[in-house]
Amino acid sequence: MLLNHLVSFYSEIGLKTIVHAPLNIRRLLLLKTLRNFCYSGVTIILAIYLKLEGFSPDMIGVFIGMGFLGDLLKTFYLGLITDTVGRKKLMIWCYVVMFLTTMIFYLTNIKIIMWLNIVFGIMSTAGAEVSIFRPCEQAAISQLADFEQRSDYFTWYVFLGLLGMAAGSGVNGVMISYLQNTLKWEVADSYRFVFLSMSFLTLVLMFLCSRLDSEIEYTPVPIDETELTLLDEEEEQEEQDQTKDHTPPPAQSRESNAIDLLRSPNRLKITQIVLLYCVDVISKATIMDSWLSYYMVEQFKTEAKTVGTIFFLINSISAIMSLFGTVICKRYGPIYTMIYTHFPCSIFVFLIPFAPNMVVMLFLLVMRAIFKSMDVGSKTVFITSVVDDNERTAVLGLQNSFRILGQVFAPIITGMMANGNMQWVSFLFSATLRVCVYEVGIIVLFWKDRNTLGKRK
Repeated sequence: MLLNHLVSFYSEIGLKTIVHAPLNIRRLLLLKTLRNFCYSGVTIILAIYLKLEGFSPDMIGVFIGMGFLGDLLKTFYLGLITDTVGRKKLMIWCYVVMFLTTMIFYLTNIKIIMWLNIVFGIMSTAGAEVSIFRPCEQAAISQLADFEQRSDYFTWYVFLGLLGMAAGSGVNGVMISYLQNTLKWEVADSYRFVFLSMSFLTLVLMFLCSRLDSEIEYTPVPIDETELTLLDEEEEQEEQDQTKDHTPPPAQSRESNAIDLLRSPNRLKITQIVLLYCVDVISKATIMDSWLSYYMVEQFKTEAKTVGTIFFLINSISAIMSLFGTVICKRYGPIYTMIYTHFPCSIFVFLIPFAPNMVVMLFLLVMRAIFKSMDVGSKTVFITSVVDDNERTAVLGLQNSFRILGQVFAPIITGMMANGNMQWVSFLFSATLRVCVYEVGIIVLFWKDRNTLGKRK
């Protein structure tokens, strides 16, 4: 009996799917894991580092927001050319830019160069995904995976990303502590070293990306041999008919871009989902990890090693709990999963400003971490089930652009609050916005589809 339960659990959390995953999907998951490992170091030190370099809290918010704005413009443009240039080639070039960006941050603290670098470079300023990486990877996974396996792959995509974040937070926290306490480095120098380590890891990412093959690229549905013969025989007649009717020849199957979505029959649902996701991002970005780290240091005088350990703990919990998200999604669908996990998460966020000490805050962060990532795989399953196969890259790119747009303004709002010693309000704002707008919007717009969306049509 116990063995049967274990086998069932092994299958339900998607481990069986991952074990038998195609090589390209395994490589994409590895890229996600290592990239998030890189992001985590910058996440725990960026806001604190900028303050050491003379940035006021409101300017820190603007700096982070400008980074997201630059990424928004780059991502929107890259989304239009992704399947023309090729997913693999574009990702490799983005890794090259990412390497140069982090090296510049390591080499100089001249403010004008830092501002230009954050706008035109590629670097995660808050642990969030940047550039075209996630849309390309998710579109490739959707293309390579059977419909029934997508929930497993997207959940493990989130799980391994969070695991990478957790490991990176712990490693970087220990490394910073070692540099400061054992080697007696200056605080700013120890933080700057994080950028250098990220640069070298980006070279590893570049190499791994180069090992992907052509299967990750969008491939139009091939025409059957019989159809080709019939087309050859009737080509002349078709041309005559089209001339008489003044009807343009049928378009060849190709991957849609963001402009094509305006003509999609799914455009209303796509618009609704993307805007709701944008609201969700704003609610989370006001308390992004960089600002959360800043709050712990300012409010409780927490050391960098402790901050790294805390992020290691909460990201590890989030990673483990994300696996249970796929079980819920399989049984109840993505809409139920999103609604049931958002509300308790928002409650714990709302209570954070009332924590009298670091112990209570840690408890609230742990409780939030339990629910925080259980819905992420469901979100991707949800949006990819609404669109057609050739729309996925464009829709995920559009979602990514709106996500970044939300991240542009959210850190600026938090920076203004922090500048007036009112950063605690950001937690109340985040929880209220997520429940009253995002959750209510999901229920009002999609509750009627709760038993159909996310399932094979």
